[in-house]
Amino acid sequence: MSTIPASGVLFITTSNGALNQKDYSAVTTVGVDETSSKHGHNYVTLFADLATSKVLFVTEGKDASTVQRFRDELAEHQGNPASITKFCSDMSPAFIKGVCENFANAQLTFDKFHVMQIINNAVDEVRREE
Repeated sequence: MSTIPASGVLFITTSNGALNQKDYSAVTTVGVDETSSKHGHNYVTLFADLATSKVLFVTEGKDASTVQRFRDELAEHQGNPASITKFCSDMSPAFIKGVCENFANAQLTFDKFHVMQIINNAVDEVRREE
């Protein structure tokens, strides 16, 4: 058994065979985001089925290779990368690259939190200049 602490959350993986029973054949909409521990830059990236709100995969790092690892995990559990039609992420260039390279049929949408953050920052900047 191994654990990866991230932002107060403890992810536990086991080798009891339960993970091999996953079936991702119905997954078509995926969300991705990363988090880090509060003491440094130890990032983990989380992939979730947005239709069922279930976590599909968690992996270390936050680069484009995390998306490739998710694609491999999806395929290992009856999922078809070509069936992913919608992908939601923040505006990370690494995630954008990973989705474009690994999920050609997916429409990429940026989550509203990050879009609103950019808009609010722009409004604040204009206010400061006035």
